[in-house]
Amino acid sequence: MTALDGLPFRVFATSIDLRKALVARGFPDIPSSSTTIRERVFAYQKKIVTYYILEFEKIKKQGDFFSVTLDEWTSSANRRYMNVNIHGLNGNVWNIGLIRILGSMPAEKCVTLLTE
Repeated sequence: MTALDGLPFRVFATSIDLRKALVARGFPDIPSSSTTIRERVFAYQKKIVTYYILEFEKIKKQGDFFSVTLDEWTSSANRRYMNVNIHGLNGNVWNIGLIRILGSMPAEKCVTLLTE
């Protein structure tokens, strides 16, 4: 909800209705601190990144190849992003996520952002 809808982490800590809705959906342990919520979200993000890295290493060891597609996207707040997708064999596609674009986006900058 933070990434998709732009809700700040503090909303999850302060909104009584949102907290009740999350408890009803099976999330009983919602921290009352936005800092703790943020830390949990970023810990989960690290877990997903580690999983992707291990998956890609496993596939590379099998001798398979990947291709990368990029797409530039502008949010409703007029912020620009580059979306990164990895394509593997058998139609597998992994959305790696968005990279914020600041300023112009020549090909050299695209490669640098992708490499980072």
